[in-house]
Amino acid sequence: TQTAQLSTTQLGALTATQVGALTTAAFSALDATQVGALSETQIKGLTTQQVAALNATDIGELATTQIAALTAGQVGALNTTAFSALSATQVGALNETQIKGISASQLKALTATDVGELATTQISALTGAQLASVSATNVSSLTSTQVGALSTTQVKALTADQIKGLTTTDIGELADTQIAALTADQIKNLSAANVSALSQTQVSVLANTQIAALNASQVKGLTTTDIGELSSTQLGALTTAQLNVLASTQVQQLSTTQIGGLSATQIGALSSSNLTLMDATQIGALTGTQLKGLTNSQLAGLTTTNIGNLADTQVAALSASQLGALSTTGFSALNQTQVAALS
Repeated sequence: TQTAQLSTTQLGALTATQVGALTTAAFSALDATQVGALSETQIKGLTTQQVAALNATDIGELATTQIAALTAGQVGALNTTAFSALSATQVGALNETQIKGISASQLKALTATDVGELATTQISALTGAQLASVSATNVSSLTSTQVGALSTTQVKALTADQIKGLTTTDIGELADTQIAALTADQIKNLSAANVSALSQTQVSVLANTQIAALNASQVKGLTTTDIGELSSTQLGALTTAQLNVLASTQVQQLSTTQIGGLSATQIGALSSSNLTLMDATQIGALTGTQLKGLTNSQLAGLTTTNIGNLADTQVAALSASQLGALSTTGFSALNQTQVAALS
């Protein structure tokens, strides 16, 4: 066509309005060198149809200043092939307004290298819907600094696959506010390794709903330090199934204050072996109400040491059926004062 015959000098003499008036067919006839010769002003004058006609070779000829001249609407009009042809440097030239114009299909076309080149200001500019459209692989390629730049709204928008793709390093970079923003469903999709990687302060900000959402593997993954950081309120949110999978080292880490936050039902959910490993201070912290929650199997498993650690008032709180559940050895271990406390 005639436009293909124009020299870069002749093309440069056209106004932005004139360039924008070219038909899509006439504009498509321009080669990459001609497209690369367009000024920033002419670039701004391109219609979305013209922009959509740009191919990967055309994109490769555009300088970062030309990329920066595109409007958000024009950026969103780039076909996915052309958009994926943007170099990391070109992607890095996009401003926050342009970032908001990127479509879901375009974001999916970005490579891990492209994503890695995004500045924190660009990451922050993405809407929750946009972030959710980024592939899980690319989310996992985000640097710790980029992950740290995510807003709580963006964190809530992360999909199950994206959550699963986070590394322990990524988790370590999340602020307490970001951890607190995770939904119960997102918590469920954290790997056991990632839950274990939570810092003491991150664990301390988990809401009851988040605590209750942890699965067996995640609960087992909590370090003894993490367990020690749980408040009595957080421990009170643990389900009986969660309490039943606690390791002996985790139970032994519980303070008397934490034990005091457990309900009778929760105490009854502890495995017999874990209950017997409680030290004198922990056993002594059990209230009469909590003791009433002990099951027959738990009582039958109590050692003579456990029995000896019970205060007179604790022994008195046990029901007749519970006393009957004590092993012969356990019952024989009751001292005179304890026996005297029985009604």
